[in-house]
Amino acid sequence: KVNDKEVAVLGSMVKTCNDPQPQETCSIIAVGAAVAIPFMPPGFDPEQYKRDGGFMLNTREPVYTPGAPNSLTDERSLSSPEWSESKVSVGHEVILSVNVQSQQGLRGDVQFKIFAEGADPKIDPPVATKSVRKDKGLAEVKWCPQEPNRKAEVEEAKFFFVAWAFGCEKVESGNLTVEKEVPEFSELKWELLKFDEEGKESGRKESTSFYVGDSLCLSAKAKRIDDEENVYLKVYEIPESGDKILLHQKLVSVAEGTITYLWDMEWPTGKSIPDEPVVPKLLFTLKSQEYKDEEAESPEVEVYERIMAALSDESGKPLKKVKYKLLTKAGDTVRESETDDEGKLLEEELGRTNYYIEYEKPED
Repeated sequence: KVNDKEVAVLGSMVKTCNDPQPQETCSIIAVGAAVAIPFMPPGFDPEQYKRDGGFMLNTREPVYTPGAPNSLTDERSLSSPEWSESKVSVGHEVILSVNVQSQQGLRGDVQFKIFAEGADPKIDPPVATKSVRKDKGLAEVKWCPQEPNRKAEVEEAKFFFVAWAFGCEKVESGNLTVEKEVPEFSELKWELLKFDEEGKESGRKESTSFYVGDSLCLSAKAKRIDDEENVYLKVYEIPESGDKILLHQKLVSVAEGTITYLWDMEWPTGKSIPDEPVVPKLLFTLKSQEYKDEEAESPEVEVYERIMAALSDESGKPLKKVKYKLLTKAGDTVRESETDDEGKLLEEELGRTNYYIEYEKPED
């Protein structure tokens, strides 16, 4: 006390003029203290208000003087809301940006709310919310869209964002198109299987040609598709003109990101045989069972025929070194040669057709 009167100190409650009478509703604070006032000015960031526990006021310069900076009257604005790209795939990171204009700097964060096309930002919840502290200049945030998923009916989805900061009008971006992520098949190849004397597989060799009856491995790498999910594998013949002809199909499963199918190449039962020799070309395709992806095609390969025969007389004696001709159904000569010491002949790299063997009858 001074002269028997109470002395005001920091924290002392004081009476203020209230209607109908003065009441102790305030306390004394030091000049320069930052005070959280339980009042939120119109347009102030509600999230910032919650974090600070009120509207922060610096008491060192609590009264505005002519010509002095005043953050509440600073001309702030947001402009040029943009996506870094106009179209991306699911899982591809994209940047959202907006230009911040402010002489004294913003109070609080720049907030980005992302909405699906057709949403009403006033009433609909955002798909995602991002924020960044940026007083002035270009404010940017990153977002990685996860929709639409691969099993969705739609092929793409569109999004827009609304940017806002305290004291600024909201601005809305244009649309970002997000394409559905679909499975991807690569490194489609044909391999010829090799076997040892015991009939066990001893290796594989990639090839662009093989023979009817060969054991083959059709394989590929698979991305963005889960293990054990099914894939349609189809083998086609590529005619010289017209659409490709389905020869064989199988539903195969993905295992450790790989597709592998073993196939003993044979022509389908009842398939017509051309009158003239033709070397057919084949390819195989892959397409997932559940997703709307495009078919992936393998390189084309050629399929040859081979003829192995053994000539003998009526008694079963091999016809050694006998000259022969290989003829087509029309009688055209394709090859001329002679049998070996065991009466055997082997002709390879032949086109597909019916063949006949004509040989010279040996002299007795």
